[in-house]
Amino acid sequence: MVFASEHQFLAWAADTAAMQVLESERYLDAVKAALDETGKWEQRECPMKAPLVMWLVCAGTLHRSESLASILTTMLSQYREHHRTLSLRAVKPEAACKARARLGAAPVANVYHRLAEDIRGTVGFLGLRSWAVDGTFLSLPEGPENDKEFGRPKASRGETAYPQLHKTSLIDTMTREVKDAVIGRSDKVDERCDTGRLIEHLGPGDVLFMDCGISATWLFVREVSRPRYRLRRPNLQQLEAQDSQDPRRWRLPRQRVCLCP
Repeated sequence: MVFASEHQFLAWAADTAAMQVLESERYLDAVKAALDETGKWEQRECPMKAPLVMWLVCAGTLHRSESLASILTTMLSQYREHHRTLSLRAVKPEAACKARARLGAAPVANVYHRLAEDIRGTVGFLGLRSWAVDGTFLSLPEGPENDKEFGRPKASRGETAYPQLHKTSLIDTMTREVKDAVIGRSDKVDERCDTGRLIEHLGPGDVLFMDCGISATWLFVREVSRPRYRLRRPNLQQLEAQDSQDPRRWRLPRQRVCLCP
């Protein structure tokens, strides 16, 4: 196959070869449906088509130390083995970043939620599908937009060096697949409310692992009537106060968990 220009090659790769790393029909259908729903298809004929940019974003999550321009160059170098005249600088380095900015976050989130619908949980713990919910902080590039949107959590000396976001995730403990996540500000964290949203995905036959710090009376009351299990780590001070006469109970290691039907 002969291409008159590198731009023609990228236009061809965007619809065909560039998708081979993520070649499942489910992924391709999700990308097309997401671009249709969000209206984020490219507005003119260009080498950086929306499906190719989406692929670069997904590849960027696998190669987080690499820039989008570097990932694009790596892709081109693989095809250069078959097309010796193909330039590794088919587009300017900043073109990938500008195309990513044009794409926005909406279609990426749309694709994720479409694919997450297939995560059903894996039976493993006592014949139940085991899930875990927990939160973490992720550092972001420094800039006024990230500071305004996500803030900076307090540190031992003022604030952290970089803006951060807080993410509470619902994870299949057997496969490490993330069923859903709540992303919010790092200076206003409420994992209990986040958990209340995430456990809407669970039902009969599911068991949930959570830290004792997430437990709350209102959350328990709301969930006690639901046909599911909760698995939490008890607070050691609470055990001592409730039954200080039984040393075998309050000397339990902090990592012990209680299964609550």
